[in-house]
Amino acid sequence: MTQDSSRRADIPSPGWLWVTLLAGPLAWFGHLNISYALVYLTCRPWGVLWLHLVTAAAVATIAVAMGVGWRRRNSQTHARSEMTEVPESGWQLVGILGRLLGLFFLLVTVMAGVASAMVSPCI
Repeated sequence: MTQDSSRRADIPSPGWLWVTLLAGPLAWFGHLNISYALVYLTCRPWGVLWLHLVTAAAVATIAVAMGVGWRRRNSQTHARSEMTEVPESGWQLVGILGRLLGLFFLLVTVMAGVASAMVSPCI
């Protein structure tokens, strides 16, 4: 194995950046729709637990995607421009936007979970 091919094997695919970019909005969208579908269960015994589980799953998904984006931030930049036509700064921008979107949707999802915990849905 040559040095060039081993260097390219260490470079993660651009798919990780897209996962980081899209995981936050998609997890929030899934949380919103699943929570809406589970509203009819909330007045039953242990029904609110399902809403909290959905919130926890969405928060965990967003946090993992942000963690992956954070860990891959340095390894994405170097030889990326050799493999594609997008300059290094373009990949860095996608990574930064992914982490910022993840943080925004993490806060929105947590606020929705806090609201469902503090306000009784059976009013």
